[in-house]
Amino acid sequence: MGATAERMTSGEGLLEVLRAYGVEYVFSSPGSEWPAVWDVLARNEAEGRQPRYVNTRHEMVAVGVAAGYYRQTRRLPAVLLHTGVGTAHCAMELRAARAEQIPLAVMAGEGIGFGEWPGRDPGAQFYRYLADVGGPAELAAPFVKRASTVGSAAALLGLVADTCRLALTPPEGPVFLSVPMELMLGAEGLARPGPFAPPPAPLQPTPGALEIVAEQLVAAERPLILAEQAGKDPANVARLVALADALSIPVVEAYAPVYLNFPRDHPLHQGYDATSLLKDADLVLLVGCPIPWYPASARPAQARVIALDPDPAHAMHPYWAVGLDESLGGALGPTLDGLLAAARERQLRGDSRVQERRTHWQDQHDRQRAAWRRTAASVGHDTPIDPRWAAHVLGEVLPADAILSEELTTERVFLLQGLPRTEPGTYQGRNHGGLGVSVSTALGLKFAAPERLVVNVVGDGAFNYNPVFAAFGFQQQWDTPVLTVLFNNGSYAAMKNALGRYFPEGWAVRTGIYPGSEITPVPDYVRFAESFGAHAERVTDPAALRDALTRALARVRDGQPALVDVVTAALDPRRLGG
Repeated sequence: MGATAERMTSGEGLLEVLRAYGVEYVFSSPGSEWPAVWDVLARNEAEGRQPRYVNTRHEMVAVGVAAGYYRQTRRLPAVLLHTGVGTAHCAMELRAARAEQIPLAVMAGEGIGFGEWPGRDPGAQFYRYLADVGGPAELAAPFVKRASTVGSAAALLGLVADTCRLALTPPEGPVFLSVPMELMLGAEGLARPGPFAPPPAPLQPTPGALEIVAEQLVAAERPLILAEQAGKDPANVARLVALADALSIPVVEAYAPVYLNFPRDHPLHQGYDATSLLKDADLVLLVGCPIPWYPASARPAQARVIALDPDPAHAMHPYWAVGLDESLGGALGPTLDGLLAAARERQLRGDSRVQERRTHWQDQHDRQRAAWRRTAASVGHDTPIDPRWAAHVLGEVLPADAILSEELTTERVFLLQGLPRTEPGTYQGRNHGGLGVSVSTALGLKFAAPERLVVNVVGDGAFNYNPVFAAFGFQQQWDTPVLTVLFNNGSYAAMKNALGRYFPEGWAVRTGIYPGSEITPVPDYVRFAESFGAHAERVTDPAALRDALTRALARVRDGQPALVDVVTAALDPRRLGG
């Protein structure tokens, strides 16, 4: 049925709702239960209308690209999945988006009539093997903000709108909706949707609450800021810099920064390990930092701890026992603006403590960075290539405005130390525990910003978890060339290191047999990448690394995907003090 002034097809209505919430692209790996939507998307493509369809070849790539697209644009993407099997495929990516509060409108089709609904037969495959007890929503429920199923055609568009609204409501995250194919095949059409409720305005602390925290900040002798996820909104970086500068407060990007939260060349930036600083601090301000130390009992007893957090409930954490003296919920942007204004009103003119702290922390910053450079230089001739040297060289050749996506485990601290990002939005990390995400995320970043250089640094273990065939095919199909830098130590080093730490005289150490840790035989990653039209090199000589990276960057700028396979040593950062 074609659309009329009063009614429209289910496919038209669904896309109309997505358009109303600003959705520009529908990312999907095709499924047979969505013909009502595919047909309208074909019309959109022919007429140049949005939303547009983006084929991703794999459900993990669909969700990962959508998440990267949101990170770069801050606009809601939609994802269509193939019933329960597609939902199961991308469970890891949904879990990652939930942990990192990435809003996604995710929908999966399903069959509920099993051929018994006259005129609406989804096919025998749903009766034989595609249907799951409870449907796709039950599979997705543990990994999303909410999972529900459309129960009637009359409720379809309202539930699609609710999916978009809830995804964008803080704390943001993926919302899942299962849509029965039989409801989409109705010939009677749907009433044209009316206006839908927008996401609520961000919550903000009261002026009185901000004033109390500001007074404590100004009075503190040894304040410390810990940040982890503040840079999700790049505008928060300048806000955090202004607050730290006003009072000369050192900033540590604690534990596992997901974004660039503070320019890493700023003299108040004190690295990524706050252990020693926490021992002396008398006030700790957590800015989008839900896990500031480990274990929770390691809380500094002598310090007041104040949290600024858009998700103060921390409902996704199975255990969250960080002791707080004050907690201000709400969007970080207005919270930081209000806190800075209140602090400036209370700050004493000519307060000597501010300049003294500035001088002290700049000296500490300079000493720390000089030590990192010396360490990298001292291993610059080692083979296999030391990951500290690899990160240092990459830091020298990568432009300041390049977007870095990473998925490293044991080498992550070395990358942070050797490749200091300074511009907001140019570092995209992870905070979800699982592997297999960054290759797709990098493609989403590139899809959203085709003019930007995107570099994905990934360990070989993580690379083997990623859906790399579909991802490299995506680069070809959608002209999204990315430089992939593979830190290849031929192993799952975290597993190997753990055996050595916990059983230093055990069988694994004595025999050299580390079950499950070796990636053997080592794949030919160069030939793999070349089969997708990419430029690829394998580097074993540390002296050759800079030229190899420079060549790869040039190829990517010219529009060709590239991969550099860097053969690295397997190091244990805990034993090195990293």
